[in-house]
Amino acid sequence: MSLVTNQLSSSCAAGHDRRVLFVNADADLRAVVTRVLQREGFRVQAAAHSGHALLMCRTMTFDAVVSELCGPDISGPSLVEQMRRHQPAIAAVYLGTPGSPEGVDHLLVRPFTKDDLVERIELVLSGVAA
Repeated sequence: MSLVTNQLSSSCAAGHDRRVLFVNADADLRAVVTRVLQREGFRVQAAAHSGHALLMCRTMTFDAVVSELCGPDISGPSLVEQMRRHQPAIAAVYLGTPGSPEGVDHLLVRPFTKDDLVERIELVLSGVAA
């Protein structure tokens, strides 16, 4: 956990005011990423699993979702496909590990820094391809 905290703790305030949904089963990572993105000016909601994320997507609007590429219950791309039934324009960033399949748009491989995460979210929100 300290590795993630240290890598995500560099400072660089951008002030986005964009809505991001962070989906991850790891409570510590959800807390760290939520705090970091809020400091960057994002409005962040976090979900522990895809079912919760889908419920949130029906009641709230998001500009982007950050999800595991290979989630514990469904894959990130499958989750995003379902979310886009309610919010067609939602942008997606996927978190992966070394050795994750190549060719996935906006894949952020661990370990990543706060700047990597913020930059990748900004890219998907601007519509720039990975």
